[in-house]
Amino acid sequence: MVPERANVRLDRVAILGASKGRPAFTESIGRTLSAQADRLAAIITEAKARGMVDPAVDARAFAVLVQAMSVGLVVADLDATPTDRRQLLDTYMRALVGFAGPVAAKALALARRAERPERKRSGPRGGRRHRG
Repeated sequence: MVPERANVRLDRVAILGASKGRPAFTESIGRTLSAQADRLAAIITEAKARGMVDPAVDARAFAVLVQAMSVGLVVADLDATPTDRRQLLDTYMRALVGFAGPVAAKALALARRAERPERKRSGPRGGRRHRG
């Protein structure tokens, strides 16, 4: 979630809204969204085959959920009392990890660990001092 992309997200929502009452435009947008969902579903299907996503998850439904969550970020962008971006991203990732399973959970844990500031270590090798 890049705050600088807020205008791009808002433009996407405006385009969706502009399709109201314009059947040909709605159909065109629907085809584009469907093609995007199909590409994402293919990636998710591959991830399922590799054991990275729960095999019980429907790949197309997961893909559409990801699209919906992306468009839904406009709500966060426009919120008068903004949610902390780090917390929002963490919550978003937790939702996706729920579908993805243990491999994604491990990847998320590693990413969180990498974000933590390094702690000052004691002792000659950076570990605990030996009490002899």
